[in-house]
Amino acid sequence: MGKITFGLLPFYLELYDDVAPERRQHIQDFYDTIADEFQQRGLQPLTAKICRVADEFEEAIRHFEAAGACAIVTLHLAYSPSLESAEILADTHLPLVVLDTTPSYDFGPEQDPDMIMHNHGIHGVQDMCNILVRNNIDFGLEAGHWKSSDVIDRACAHLVGCSMAAKFKNTRTGMVGESFKGMGDFAIPEPKLREMTGHSPVHLTAEKIEAYVDTITDDEIKDQMLIDLDEMAALDVDEESHRLSTLAGLILGRWLCEEKIDAFSINFLNITKKLGMPVMPFLE
Repeated sequence: MGKITFGLLPFYLELYDDVAPERRQHIQDFYDTIADEFQQRGLQPLTAKICRVADEFEEAIRHFEAAGACAIVTLHLAYSPSLESAEILADTHLPLVVLDTTPSYDFGPEQDPDMIMHNHGIHGVQDMCNILVRNNIDFGLEAGHWKSSDVIDRACAHLVGCSMAAKFKNTRTGMVGESFKGMGDFAIPEPKLREMTGHSPVHLTAEKIEAYVDTITDDEIKDQMLIDLDEMAALDVDEESHRLSTLAGLILGRWLCEEKIDAFSINFLNITKKLGMPVMPFLE
């Protein structure tokens, strides 16, 4: 399994670049710091140019989508008016995790007033989340100081779930036979499964099995049998039973590779002469 890849979306205000461009480097440094925190935990953040207006938000999110991100983590580097990002956030299929954190741990009377510019992202978080709720968009939300709390770890937990969901939706599944009658947890109608997950299982057909049998040579069967020979001898399995089980395993293996199957199920009641599978492929 590769690294979890997600988009780290930076929010900012164009006005600040106009009136105080010298503050931009401090803002960029904090964004880079948060990206590094995720990298240190084994995740792969996709970065973007700091976003201020609608076109910049759309460019960043389309980049995340095209690069295969499993989710978007939002990071408010300052206040950012929500309507600059609302439309694209409503349009993307990627789940959202709102990371509410600031460079400074606290902000008491002793704090330098100049740091206000770097620590008021919460106002943008409130604005954006209000719009997300009004648009019926689900999101995760984690708040805390990036260094003095476990907020990054909590955000990572969301991303693990997002990654698992993305992989599940893209899983290519196979079925040998039909669902076991009456077994409700397995008997999901294919239209419902397609609606829920976006895909339907691939079925191993009698025609496919016949085609595979025609391509499997005796030498291939013998070579595979040698791998299991000691174990089969210890179990006192006769040679013909071993050969048939090996053939069944090779058939199943061809199908899994050819169809790029990630997961599959078999109903033993459907392993019949009609299907063409010689025996249950227990060895495989």
